[in-house]
Amino acid sequence: MSIKPSNILLINILITGAFYVAGFIALGSSYPTIDSSGEQIVYWLLSNGLNARFYAWTAAFFSLGLAIFDG
Repeated sequence: MSIKPSNILLINILITGAFYVAGFIALGSSYPTIDSSGEQIVYWLLSNGLNARFYAWTAAFFSLGLAIFDG
């Protein structure tokens, strides 16, 4: 059984979108802004380090999926 290229592309688009959404869900809405002080950023990273790392990994996989899509 072979998979058609159009199906592979569709699967890639869906997985890429899932990584995009999962990354933003993991990061949440409490991330530091440009107006945050260095102290606030360090505190946020200490409190949310795992979520920030998960976001970074999902962003990396999103970029990979986008590169495959652009082909």
